[in-house]
Amino acid sequence: TPKPSSAASDVYKRQIRGILLQLLSLACRRHEAALREQAARHRGHSSRRDALQRVLHYVREHLGEEMSLNDAAAAAMLSPNYLAHLLKKQTQRTFTELVTERRLERARELLLASDGRIADIARQCGFADAVYFSRRFRQHMGLTPREFRAQSMACLLYTSDAADEGLG
Repeated sequence: TPKPSSAASDVYKRQIRGILLQLLSLACRRHEAALREQAARHRGHSSRRDALQRVLHYVREHLGEEMSLNDAAAAAMLSPNYLAHLLKKQTQRTFTELVTERRLERARELLLASDGRIADIARQCGFADAVYFSRRFRQHMGLTPREFRAQSMACLLYTSDAADEGLG
């Protein structure tokens, strides 16, 4: 069978494209009410602020677990690429930087509120390796977790003693 010429091939492509557009138009007209209803239901989910809030909520709820950009994107009903772009634009951080920062904040709270082992606190905050946790904590806070806890306790004791002396 002879091959169609390039011009004939272009004509067929345009005809098929036209037919597909007509079919799409008919489907949209036929299901217009349902499409508008669905769009109205999802309108509130589309704002950037709402999407960021869903991501931050997901991160907060899963700090002690492994999590990925794909997991967070699915929880926020976004594509992973869009979520990465949105986070960088709105927070000036990557997803990994954001998660690490939140984990370190949680670790700081646990170090102050409990006398749990540092390795246990690291695990509760999603760090599988206590040495890596200590290194990241020191980079973020300027102190190791142990030094941070000791300094915070000393500060609390000093403040408490000063208050007691002032009362006497």
